[in-house]
Amino acid sequence: MKNATGINNIQGQIKNIDRALKGLALYRHVRKDPVVAAFEQFIAGLLDDKISPHTLLDIYGQFLNRLINDFPWGQDGPSWSSYWGYCLLRYETVFSRQAEFVNYEELPSWLKDVMEYELGCIRQVAKARWDDILDFASYRAGFDEWFNPFGPYPVSGDKGLKNYHTVVDWGARELARHFHRCGSGVFGMYKAFRWERVNGQGCLKAISDVDPITLDELVGYEEQKARIIENTEQLLKGYQANNVLLYGDKGTGKSSLVKALIHRYGDRGLRLVEVPKDYLVDYYKILEQLEGRKQKFVLFVDDLSFEEDEVEYKHIKALLEGGIKTRPSNVVVYATSNRRHIVREFHHDRNAEYGPGQEQEVFAVDSLQEKLSLADRFGITLTFVAPNQRTYLEMVEALARQRRISVDADKLREEALRWEKKYNGRSGRTARQFIDYMEARLDN
Repeated sequence: MKNATGINNIQGQIKNIDRALKGLALYRHVRKDPVVAAFEQFIAGLLDDKISPHTLLDIYGQFLNRLINDFPWGQDGPSWSSYWGYCLLRYETVFSRQAEFVNYEELPSWLKDVMEYELGCIRQVAKARWDDILDFASYRAGFDEWFNPFGPYPVSGDKGLKNYHTVVDWGARELARHFHRCGSGVFGMYKAFRWERVNGQGCLKAISDVDPITLDELVGYEEQKARIIENTEQLLKGYQANNVLLYGDKGTGKSSLVKALIHRYGDRGLRLVEVPKDYLVDYYKILEQLEGRKQKFVLFVDDLSFEEDEVEYKHIKALLEGGIKTRPSNVVVYATSNRRHIVREFHHDRNAEYGPGQEQEVFAVDSLQEKLSLADRFGITLTFVAPNQRTYLEMVEALARQRRISVDADKLREEALRWEKKYNGRSGRTARQFIDYMEARLDN
């Protein structure tokens, strides 16, 4: 335990931390972050002589709970400076949004000055000396039950931390360069997202571990690949790009082709947003979050199809063509489907006569045309058919070369044909599953 002078010095440090938090302006909303809010409550408790020792310990436990459970810490363990570096990049401000579009030199001088002052406040919090803080907590509470989650672990910037600990040392210029190069907020930190519902409210959830499939690993369908690459590059160059429907047999690589785009073009500003069919009704809310961003977005709707009695297909029509609000120029829709016309159709849809007692729509042809016209809303339709035996074997051989699987060519083809007959038939997916099996078997 430190002497009285040391305790008074630490109390002064804690008061400075409290003032720094309360003085935030650009990043004031960070104080509502669950971890930061719990920390601020603990700091306030340390400075309040009326709070009992057990209440103070409970407040600290709540802070630890938030800190440990709310962030994907890696092998190095928690780092307070890393968390604040994450907050600097995660939470958007007028500084980050403007820096996304212009160089640092073009930003208003007053805004750069505010940002520098703000960074000084944040460093005071992020570089808090936890040994001192917990010494003061022991002095205040009269017992020593304070676990320090921040030491003595090294900070190497592993996959979980993503080098966030270095961000708190950046100045306004370095931050502006990051926002200009990568983007502001979550769109500068992640390349793929999924639209989800939380407590009935739609929101974007960042995806950190994206399917690793790359365009080079997708064998076959070269014409289809070239068309979607060309369309995506038009989008990235700022031209009006087409919506794309990838239609065809199962397992032919339609979804993989869309997901693989993010690995080639993510560093050029492409972002992928997966939208489940059931949430297409939220398309206005989705577009509001993407409009006006520097990045280009592919709304990915996988396995798009509708049953006869579903009317949700009207939402995708509005998304493709725009309702009162037009689709932003930085957004396109890429959808996959096993049905050419997307909406399930029966023979009786085309039959003017239903059986006795069955209702018949007066203008059945109009209803039918509305269903069939959905696919026409896509500017480009790419067709994927199951490969013949020759193409299937070429896929297997190409994948074997990529994985550096050394096996007799005749034996490989023989095993591949036996595999497709026994399991899922010929497709790109079947070829990959077979190669996965061969790779594991040869390793053993």
